[in-house]
Amino acid sequence: METQEIVVRFSEGNLLLLNFCLALIMFGVSLDLRPKDFKDILTRPAPTILGIVIQYLILPVLTLGIISEFQPAYGIALGILLVMVSPGGNMSNFLTKIGKGDIPLSVALTAITTILSAFMTPLLFNLYSGFIDGEAEQLKSLDIWEMTLIVLQLTALPLLAGMAVNYYAPQLARRLEGPLKKGSLLIFFLFIIMAFIKNKEAFMNHIGLVFGLVAMVNAVALSVGYFLPKLLKAGETQSRAISIEAGIKNSALSLVLVFNFWDGWGEPALVAAWWGIWHLLSGFIIAIWWSNR
Repeated sequence: METQEIVVRFSEGNLLLLNFCLALIMFGVSLDLRPKDFKDILTRPAPTILGIVIQYLILPVLTLGIISEFQPAYGIALGILLVMVSPGGNMSNFLTKIGKGDIPLSVALTAITTILSAFMTPLLFNLYSGFIDGEAEQLKSLDIWEMTLIVLQLTALPLLAGMAVNYYAPQLARRLEGPLKKGSLLIFFLFIIMAFIKNKEAFMNHIGLVFGLVAMVNAVALSVGYFLPKLLKAGETQSRAISIEAGIKNSALSLVLVFNFWDGWGEPALVAAWWGIWHLLSGFIIAIWWSNR
């Protein structure tokens, strides 16, 4: 079976529910964000700016270089690129805490890259996908403005809404935070498990096509995120935070975009699904390593 034949399909109702789950995850994550969490942007803007530049400018270009060198299938290349132009994942703050990194910097970077993703993710994907050799009918139907609207609705707006609830009704935010985080994540993972069960044979047969590439790109992201700040005289805790922010991506957003725009196209769906597993494994390993140093 060709990887293009791997299609993960949901009904229209299930797709709407999946979108709602991602928005709910972002809303729940932001319920403990406060304006003072962004004071680092004013008091020490350099690490924050560097983290954003690494995530949205440096890493996508390096990813294109890796794609050019190894020439994976077109859909796999697009999947890797889509993940790498997505914002930091919601587990990055937790892993930064385990790894004794700069938590306020991690929180600020996650929030800022998420808000920026409404414009940066569609813009950069549209720009850089033109440098990848190949052609697919699914890509021809991609509307950058529609993609911008979807990302805005699923990430930036729920995050801002959660911050507003925390600011104006902190007691309500405390009551909602735990159940929303756990409940929405549970529902989202049930969707992933259901998709895997329905396509188990196809996914198992082709996981080898993305395993090495995902591991390589993830290792590059973690390494650049750590060593470049160190080279520029950033502190150890700042470098750890930027590294985890660079390597832990919002692969859930990538997967949802595949479902929304490409009808579960097999190759990018496989990349996004496997990245969601792999980056947690690599993130935990490096965080535990740092915690013991």
